[in-house]
Amino acid sequence: MKKILLTLLPLTLLASACNPADSSLSPSISPEESPTATPSESSDPTSDTASDSSSPTESEEEAEKYALNLVSGTGSTLTVSDPAEDYLPGTEVSVAVTDDYLLEGVYVDGQEVVPTNGKFKIVIPNHDVTVESKTVSRGDPSLVRVADFDESLKPTNVATLKNLFLKADEAEGKFTKSIDFVTFMDGLYQNLAAEVYSNDVMVVDTNSMSSQATQTDHRRVEIGREGNYVYEFDTRVNLGEARQSVDLYTIGEDEEADVTSDEASKLITTAGLSSSIVSQFFTEYGGLSDESNDNKYLVKDLSSVIADDKKSIAIDFTAENVSYLGYFLMDFSATFDGNCFLTQIDITIDQYDINDYSLTDKVLSSDAEIIGTEYLRATAERGYREVYADKTPLSDFAMNDYEVIVSYKQDEESNSHVAVNNTVENSSTLSFAYRSLDSNVYLLTPEFVGAKEEDMIDENGRILEEGKITLLFDNGIGDIKEVEVTAVKPKPITIDVGTEINEAYVGEPFTFAPKVLPLAADQGLKVAIDEEASTADATLNQGADGSYSLLASSAGTVVLQMASTADSKIVATYSVNFIEKPDADEIYRVLTTMTMYGTGDFDANIRINFNDDGTGQYVYDEWGLGFNLSISDFTYTFDVATLTVAINDPDSTFITYTVVTNDTGVAGLSGSTEFEVSAIARVDLSTVI
Repeated sequence: MKKILLTLLPLTLLASACNPADSSLSPSISPEESPTATPSESSDPTSDTASDSSSPTESEEEAEKYALNLVSGTGSTLTVSDPAEDYLPGTEVSVAVTDDYLLEGVYVDGQEVVPTNGKFKIVIPNHDVTVESKTVSRGDPSLVRVADFDESLKPTNVATLKNLFLKADEAEGKFTKSIDFVTFMDGLYQNLAAEVYSNDVMVVDTNSMSSQATQTDHRRVEIGREGNYVYEFDTRVNLGEARQSVDLYTIGEDEEADVTSDEASKLITTAGLSSSIVSQFFTEYGGLSDESNDNKYLVKDLSSVIADDKKSIAIDFTAENVSYLGYFLMDFSATFDGNCFLTQIDITIDQYDINDYSLTDKVLSSDAEIIGTEYLRATAERGYREVYADKTPLSDFAMNDYEVIVSYKQDEESNSHVAVNNTVENSSTLSFAYRSLDSNVYLLTPEFVGAKEEDMIDENGRILEEGKITLLFDNGIGDIKEVEVTAVKPKPITIDVGTEINEAYVGEPFTFAPKVLPLAADQGLKVAIDEEASTADATLNQGADGSYSLLASSAGTVVLQMASTADSKIVATYSVNFIEKPDADEIYRVLTTMTMYGTGDFDANIRINFNDDGTGQYVYDEWGLGFNLSISDFTYTFDVATLTVAINDPDSTFITYTVVTNDTGVAGLSGSTEFEVSAIARVDLSTVI
């Protein structure tokens, strides 16, 4: 036992030196690069310990060993250089820690250690040791775990290369941390830097300058998700003037939503590098081709090399295009990682004078000089995203405190009325103005979204019933404001006679159903014959349904006076001309022996012949120019009681035309086109065409 104590004594001294305040034995810890701590020797050469000649082999066999427990936090891994079930005190062990999550700390028996390059060393004390790593999730570990490249996706032609870029567009939304994108094409220089953050936001800064410009234009777009919205906060500085705007898109899975959840996720994570390559170089005109094509670049020497570790693939080729504009030579290189994430791309297009290229030999002259260069260069980084501390709250650009000014207007009115004490009229349509009560420079404005009482107002703001209505307003970001209005019975505005017919037959009742507008107003009406203004003798009767019947006993004019009982200033006058009813046989004779001729809008004209067998023909000249005409056949019926003719046109050019007749023959022809017609001498319609 004495030999064992002599062996452990230096470890005790070492532990005391590391932590003099603690008399217990603790492990000695050092970074990987530091010299390893070793047990000290006894300073007393005369002591029993120093004179003891026991061999190390004999001591190790008798000494107790201790366990090294590794507790790896989620997303991390602890490993040792020389794994064993247990270790002798004084044994130096190298520990490595790797993490897919954010490493919060590493602890040895509760004491935090700071690894160097992911490694540190400990010296085993005379007790079991626990090494623990603690992590904080940084997101999906697949963001940093690069897969092996699928060899079936290795491009061999333009079509398979395009497919790889389409997959890269999908990967971009999932893995992108940042993208730097520089182009000079069509005389425009652009530098785009995009950063994707973990709190649902992406910031894209773009500097651009045309070859003719004297200064750079800057654009900063913050695309983020907040609640049920995707927003694009756009700031542009052009010629020293800054302009700001906000576009808002509702997220949802129904038809009323602007974007789906998947589309929203892509909007805030994809800067569009891969999609821009597809739109620029895989198009019908000016893109890449495997075959010679005047409109496209011919791809030559396409090579695809998968890295030894299978974690990436490099694509290289040249391409050329010959046109009247010159000879163009493209150098193309791109690198994708194993998840098809585009990490680097470099495209340069040099332009040469067409005279420097031999169309016969298809070679470029040795002394040819570049007369223009366009390029596209970009690098992209994948990985865990940081939190964007300056994310713009949408509330900064909305009216958070505002007043709603309510106005109303009936259909029969030309102007709106501002509601006094929020009192509006039933059947009117509401309109709104918004007065901000806060100091925000608002870019989002409130809007009317409905009412709690859905059956009392429609989506267009038309009041449907009288009573209290709670209007709902969205300030642009989903914050709802309630405004109560009171809908009351509207005042009478005008009187609708209820008919447009102003001619009737003596001895036959003329009916009409007048009403007060708006219809929600009091419908009380006083209707009477103006005896002094009338020239015909007539009587007026009111039916149970509110309609009126006017019966004249002699020819002449009857003048009607109508007034609202709720407002005597609302009046209407209507005249009806009563004539003796013509003879039906005479009307029929005129119809079947003469030609009906009428003119309409835009010089259109029509000629109609009615035959006595119920058939007929017409010639219609749409523009009155007299060419490309043809005869159309129809059938008709003649109503003796009403003295009207209904035309049935099988060609659907003139459907359900009605000829209204009077004592002189024919008064008018109505249908989808209006004609004023009269009876003329019978015309052979075949001679018209």
